[in-house]
Amino acid sequence: MTDETLSTTDRTSDTTTRPTTMRGSTWLPWLLVALAVAVAAAATWRWQELAGQERQREAVAAAAGDLALALTNWDAADGMADTRESLQASGTEAFGGDVDDLFGGTEDLAALTELGARSDGEVRDVFVQSLDEDRATALAVVVQRLTTDDGQETNVRFAHLALTRGGGGWLVDDVELLVDASQQATAGGGPS
Repeated sequence: MTDETLSTTDRTSDTTTRPTTMRGSTWLPWLLVALAVAVAAAATWRWQELAGQERQREAVAAAAGDLALALTNWDAADGMADTRESLQASGTEAFGGDVDDLFGGTEDLAALTELGARSDGEVRDVFVQSLDEDRATALAVVVQRLTTDDGQETNVRFAHLALTRGGGGWLVDDVELLVDASQQATAGGGPS
């Protein structure tokens, strides 16, 4: 072979390998773009899922806080009719029966009216303890000031609430009220 033939062969092999290298380098950016789009889509989906869970958590906390307020803000002088209606509207049918049992006793209501009883509650915090598709539990911390003709008593109350999704929102299914006798809240203090 002559030098001229050799260099033609080298050029031919150069030409055939060069397009392969160029074709290989053109698909790499597209692969990177596709991966970036896939990662962005997955991150967006996860963010929307977490945002939806946070909205549900906020809805549970709001429903629990509203019920804790209704339970601890009443005046026996008005017959507690507004309180009963508010509680029944924020709960399930079973809870409505519990409300009737709690506020249905005319003897208790008459005794509270005679004492001039009034309650003012302030929700300090609500902790959502569990949350799934249709059920949730929450703990509401409330400072309750119970006033009678004889004076005023302030207690920290904890309301443990079980909620059920229904009627376009969260409804209270069960409530357990606890009084922390070891702590007495002051007018400006208490738990934060």
